[in-house]
Amino acid sequence: RPSERLRRICPLCFGGYRPGLKLSLADILVCIDACFGQKRRKSSQTDGPLQHSDGRFVPESEILAMEREVASKRQGPGKKRARGAGPLPSEEVLDECEQSFIAAQEKVVKASKNYYADTGLMALLCRHDRVLWIANMTSPGERQHYALVLLRQLAKELPESWRIGLLYDIACQIRRSIEKVRHLCCHWGKSLMLDSGTYYLSWLIG
Repeated sequence: RPSERLRRICPLCFGGYRPGLKLSLADILVCIDACFGQKRRKSSQTDGPLQHSDGRFVPESEILAMEREVASKRQGPGKKRARGAGPLPSEEVLDECEQSFIAAQEKVVKASKNYYADTGLMALLCRHDRVLWIANMTSPGERQHYALVLLRQLAKELPESWRIGLLYDIACQIRRSIEKVRHLCCHWGKSLMLDSGTYYLSWLIG
């Protein structure tokens, strides 16, 4: 069964054993989105940290570890995808998508690091709008390691056999990255299905 924490947050999603869904490949549905309106000025860093007994924030150490892991995997030899292979759109379509979605462009500055210590929040929610995990963003743009660390935190609390359905506006870019550097996520031992809201991307990891 899912962890006691997940069962407490949303009994409808996680309260029972693996659901026997007939019309969905995923056992649970979650979504990810970022908000750059939630910032923290550098001048407020004098306040001491507050730890909630039932907190939702991913520890900073976990976020930094994922950032280092993504950076190290990207430096290695990537897996070039064959033209027209599998259900994923072609590289040309993905390149055009990346240019049209600001969220997909990791280097686009959305909040200045000169003024803000924390530049925004990225949250992982279940289908009933219950917040499962939140990542505190400290980079100027929407980096992929934030989404990946949220998914990893969720995967840790689910049984190995459960399949995760993810809704994310740039899910195609996340999938593209994972496919190129496959060891980013294959060791989670989970199945992941990605949906960008424009077309359905069915993909099993593991």
